[in-house]
Amino acid sequence: MSHDPQVLYEQIAPHINAALFDIPPPNAPSMYFPDRLNERLDNWFNRYQSGACQAIDAAIPFANGRTDVTLTKCRAMIDGIKSTVANYFMGDILEATQTFYQTMDDGFKDWAKLLNIPVGQVFFRARISDSEKHYERKDLFHLPFELRHLVATNRYSVPGFPALYLGDSAYVCWEEYDRHRLRDLTFAAFENKRDVSVIDINLFKEFNSELSTATNPLYKIMDIMRYVCTYPLILACTCLVFEQKGSFKPEYIVPQLLLQYVSQQSNVDGVKFPSSRINYGSLQNVKAYNYVFPVKTNAQKGYCNCLKNVFDLTQPTSLELEEVINNPMHLHGFIVGGDYPSDEPSIEVVRGVKSFYRDTSFGKIEGILKRRSFAALD
Repeated sequence: MSHDPQVLYEQIAPHINAALFDIPPPNAPSMYFPDRLNERLDNWFNRYQSGACQAIDAAIPFANGRTDVTLTKCRAMIDGIKSTVANYFMGDILEATQTFYQTMDDGFKDWAKLLNIPVGQVFFRARISDSEKHYERKDLFHLPFELRHLVATNRYSVPGFPALYLGDSAYVCWEEYDRHRLRDLTFAAFENKRDVSVIDINLFKEFNSELSTATNPLYKIMDIMRYVCTYPLILACTCLVFEQKGSFKPEYIVPQLLLQYVSQQSNVDGVKFPSSRINYGSLQNVKAYNYVFPVKTNAQKGYCNCLKNVFDLTQPTSLELEEVINNPMHLHGFIVGGDYPSDEPSIEVVRGVKSFYRDTSFGKIEGILKRRSFAALD
């Protein structure tokens, strides 16, 4: 058994591939949700146990000599998630919450790698425009406390509990509004004034891309172990909703509990998560993840002082308003064929038609906002 990190990584790496993490949803959408989730978790665990687990647990010389370290962690995470959902379905919300929190404390804190976002990253937020008013900065922040009754249920939204939802790009904001007429959306850009830490609900494609750019083999091995040990949480947070019109969506149980858990952690600011509306295969070097930052303070009215101290933002604007200020807008640039830079961010909004991202309306509104001044919310 080699102790050389590079040799160990070369033994492990071939087993960390898309086939291991490509767990399709069950074929029967009408299946009882706990069974549907359990099947998905078990399918992944069986794949891991019979393949990559042997390469990781057997190859890495753990100090205690054990050969089932990551396997045990994965099993504990899965059992905790299953128990959480089972208690929730029995109506014991308190027990479900306590079980999930304990699972996170036992299986997440020691193994998960929080994503650190350094000062100065730019995020975006959109809102459907109001024909009767021009939005101010505060209108693009989280819903004020006095309007908490308007906070509805969503994947990472607990009814009545305000949170700030941001996106990597104007494009992901548009997708989250179900491709609403773009000229009817108002955008603002946000910038963090201090480092923020988020739990990363990361798709394998992005994780693998990050892994390929890392250079230290020891850190790469540690990242692999963290990813596999927390992958059951990723599976539980990315279940597709089958009853879109339902008042209760069981697919939201774990993500909502995760948001509540984050709201009580002093060292975690939020959650980064993929959009269920996006085909990530149609993007090239375009960031399109969502972020949710729950309030960490409470008041009768106004906004969370903690979030106000974390983020500055621009005055909101829209494509329509910018056309008034600067008309005409530049024509879009389309890639209709031939070669184009392999690393140039591009997007395929219409199947078969690639566009340079910078030339799309999303790229234009982002460029405009990034040049505007950022200021704290009063």
